Amino acid sequence: MRGIKRPMLELTPDERRTLEQVSRSRTVSVAKQERARVMLASADGMGVVRLARELQMDQSKVMSCLERGRALMPVEPLEDRPAGGRKGPIPP
Repeated sequence: MRGIKRPMLELTPDERRTLEQVSRSRTVSVAKQERARVMLASADGMGVVRLARELQMDQSKVMSCLERGRALMPVEPLEDRPAGGRKGPIPP
C-alpha cells in the first residue's frame, strides 16, 4: 500500500539559491541545515521515505519540515520556533 501523494515544493530560483547557501553554511545551526536539505530534496521530487533514508532522519521529522515549508515559504520555515516554558521576569 502506498502512502499519501504530496505535492512537490516549487521553489523560485532565489528561494533555491537561499536554501542551497543555508544547507552548505558552516555558521548556521544543524537543524536549519537539515530543514534546508529536506526542502531542496523535496523540490527535486524525492519522496518522504527515500528522503528520510538518505538524510538519516525520521519520517515524521521529514513530514514536519515539509508541512512547515509549504506553509511558510521561502525562508521562514528554517527559523526555530519559540521555546515553551516560563517567560522571564518583567523588567521594571
